[in-house]
Amino acid sequence: MEPFDFQTKLNAILLQLPNSDEITLNEIINSDLIPIQYQTFIAKEIDRQLSEISFLLNEIPLFSKKSNDLQNLLSRFTADLKPHITFSYEHFKGLLLQALKFNYNFLRKPNSSLLYFIFGDSLRKNKNEILFYLDYFVNYDKIVDPLRETTTNQEDDIINVYRFNKLLVETEIEFFNNASNDDLIAFFAPVFEFYNQGEEASSVPIGFFTDFFQDLNLLHISNSLRNFCKRNGTESVDKDVLSHFLLEIENKFNFITDFEKEQTAKRLSKSIVFTNLEPFVFTLPDEVPKVDKELLVLQEKDSNLIVAKKEEVDEIKDLLSKFDTEKQIETKEVEIEEVVSAAIEEQRTESENLVEDSISSQEEIRSIETGDIEEFVPPNPEQAESFLESTKEEMEVVKEEYISETQGFENEQKVEESSFDTTSSVEETCLTTEQVVEPAISVEEVIPTTFPSFNDLIDEAKRKQFIEELFYAMEEEYNNLVANIDNSDNLEKALEFVNNYFAEFGVFPEMPIAKEFVDTVRRKFS
Repeated sequence: MEPFDFQTKLNAILLQLPNSDEITLNEIINSDLIPIQYQTFIAKEIDRQLSEISFLLNEIPLFSKKSNDLQNLLSRFTADLKPHITFSYEHFKGLLLQALKFNYNFLRKPNSSLLYFIFGDSLRKNKNEILFYLDYFVNYDKIVDPLRETTTNQEDDIINVYRFNKLLVETEIEFFNNASNDDLIAFFAPVFEFYNQGEEASSVPIGFFTDFFQDLNLLHISNSLRNFCKRNGTESVDKDVLSHFLLEIENKFNFITDFEKEQTAKRLSKSIVFTNLEPFVFTLPDEVPKVDKELLVLQEKDSNLIVAKKEEVDEIKDLLSKFDTEKQIETKEVEIEEVVSAAIEEQRTESENLVEDSISSQEEIRSIETGDIEEFVPPNPEQAESFLESTKEEMEVVKEEYISETQGFENEQKVEESSFDTTSSVEETCLTTEQVVEPAISVEEVIPTTFPSFNDLIDEAKRKQFIEELFYAMEEEYNNLVANIDNSDNLEKALEFVNNYFAEFGVFPEMPIAKEFVDTVRRKFS
């Protein structure tokens, strides 16, 4: 699409105005010869500059901050200034050109213009500041007015760009799903008015509308419109052609499908297309100082420091309580291990003493130590068997006592019952010249069942996909949410963290990638 000729449009407006070297702000606002959208832009620019002056005066340490007198004085001061504001012809001409470019950008790429103009490089803005900048946008009132209302109704005073983008998309979905053909023609009336060239019937380049639908991520409509114009051999669209096209696509599919919802709610950087935008012009110094990137990072970190909310404090307390419980369970587990080990050692000593007592002479002892005797059978096998059976019963009593002490904890540790091999004969429990027989007691710990970590359930490719499409390439946000999920006791708690993130960053739960993320969370706790 060829670049728009702003100079011709500008001259057409200037020719209708009285020939004068100066023009006052009141003359601009009250003129019937200047379209309302350009009047609004110039008036808002003056309001913005006056508010900056008021801010600077308020910061001067010459006035008392203890009362509202200063604010009232500044309000009267700016109100009294407005009637005396006068522009030179060249200054007014520059402001009018800015207004033309501003409205052209908004008509052609509304989403990109709104997000870029209001937020710029910031991730969050004060709600009142957002509402102030929304007043710049006069056209597309079917989207801007409901968006202004939903923004006003937000409880938080600070709104981040992701939540605002979600509000914008929901407003557009609501309008396009319910708009009739006549509503859509009326919606695009400012576009044809902008391209109006006197008495000639206004015709808009096809690229303007394809850019519009692409900016809203309605790719199927953009492609259909391009193919429609190819079939009809036209490079531009008037109202009749646009109406015919809208009727044609209305019979094929709805304006917003699940696919478009997914596309619109995907990574924000893919939704904002800054290429080919006419630059927004604000009054800047001739030389812009270089920005220290490290200093900016530090300032951003400082500005993000906030007092912990009550629910965050409660969550920390809950985690600390769980940690204390785990430490108590671990202490009890160590005590059980120590007692069982001591009992095993005591039984081993008794067995060795029994064998030594059954040896009849020092020569036999020396023979056993040197390995000269091939086999030794204790003189009283019944005594050894009786001792082993009694030791087994004592061990079971000790073990049951300590197991019962741990039954009140959240993650109960189980100790498998140790047992002797009662099927072996007495002879197999005695010493030979080749081996020393030890009691066949074994104590095994049963590791409590734990849920796998979230990242263990997915591969690296899926992890990167989640970060890219659900977390807008913010790996830190992904890690924080996964940590909350892994630290959750149950599925309900984990899904609460997930839903809070979706609401905060404008993620549609109906998106396939969002559903896949939730399914993975459910698998973790299954």
